[in-house]
Amino acid sequence: MSITPELYEFIVKVVEDKVRDIRVAREEFEKLTSAVRELAEAQRLTEERVGKLEEAVMSLAEAQARTEARVDRLEAALGRLAEAQRRTEERLNELAEAQKRTEDRLAELEKAMTKL
Repeated sequence: MSITPELYEFIVKVVEDKVRDIRVAREEFEKLTSAVRELAEAQRLTEERVGKLEEAVMSLAEAQARTEARVDRLEAALGRLAEAQRRTEERLNELAEAQKRTEDRLAELEKAMTKL
């Protein structure tokens, strides 16, 4: 059985069309494969960045806890300083009163000396 030239051309055209379709499908597959690789790399980088952000958040939380502890200690120290300041002011008032009594007594002594 022999193939007519028309049938031969038809077969060649069909085969060429199929080869072109396969080539297009292959190119699309390669593009998809490349896109998947790029997405996988982007995902890896994102996970890496998220890990670094998580570490940074943990560091910030630890720093916040240390800061809060320092603030608590400072508040306690300020309370002690305020109490010491109050006691100092009371003592100064007592000393001022004693000074006034001393000055009054000195004035009385001066009067007594003048009379003598």
